[in-house]
Amino acid sequence: MLPEIEPRHEYTVVVIRTDYTDDVAWTDVMAELAKPWGPDDDRPAIVLAVDDRVWADAAPDDIVATARRRENTCVVFVADRHTMGCDDHPLLALDPRYDEEDPDPVDIASPRALRILPTATHTVQAGLADVNLFFAEFARVAHADPDGVLRC
Repeated sequence: MLPEIEPRHEYTVVVIRTDYTDDVAWTDVMAELAKPWGPDDDRPAIVLAVDDRVWADAAPDDIVATARRRENTCVVFVADRHTMGCDDHPLLALDPRYDEEDPDPVDIASPRALRILPTATHTVQAGLADVNLFFAEFARVAHADPDGVLRC
């Protein structure tokens, strides 16, 4: 069983590192996540980086199962092998509330997972925490991108 994830509050971006092949890439991801965000880049980044080898190569289903143990977790971001191998480091975003949250699933490859640039994570976290957007809406935009990445 994977350890409990303890975000500070509902606006905390939780990023779990599952790939340990490239420390430079991880540093780049963390630098992107630390940037202020918002309409005027005036909101501070709030990030919980889970950098513990117990998560190495953890499967998305196992990560979702762990996230579901905390009822207020609306999204989890994963720095996996794909993240570390791409220049723009798109994280894997997973929706732990998929089964019960989306009353109107969209017709896309996977409405419970998407790729997202690190700089877009705060916008998604806030939209989901405020419950004014559904994960599937973000997934629809990501899956429409030529690279399958949410870039908002």
